[in-house]
Amino acid sequence: MFDFEGSSPQNEDAGNLTWVGSWGQLFVALSSQLFWNIPWNGGMARPVSMKIPEGTFLNCRYPAACGNAPGLGGVLTSAASQCIAKMLFAAGIEDDVNASWYGSAEPAKARTPAGPVSFTAAQPVQHGGGPGPL
Repeated sequence: MFDFEGSSPQNEDAGNLTWVGSWGQLFVALSSQLFWNIPWNGGMARPVSMKIPEGTFLNCRYPAACGNAPGLGGVLTSAASQCIAKMLFAAGIEDDVNASWYGSAEPAKARTPAGPVSFTAAQPVQHGGGPGPL
């Protein structure tokens, strides 16, 4: 259960996501952290639920503007990725921890000829889905 209770109210500007948009961003974290090594299928998301109160910026009410949803969604993906990474580290499943898709710093582990190495992986936010000036 990913519980986003307590999220900020929806914004008057374009800084909102719909429930479906939030679910899509959460799925990015789930698929890159937990399901990266299996073929995609309908059962991947079945055990996962998401709770987001309506009227928040992560589950806005119509006709709220959502033009900034991709950037805000990246924050949701990054937060969920960090949560999953910490869960995997706590369970001792360090080899399955991957860095987030969005600008953040995540704990990660790599295999080298000398053995496993733990490090922090940082990835800058991409602009418009491709490289851009920082």
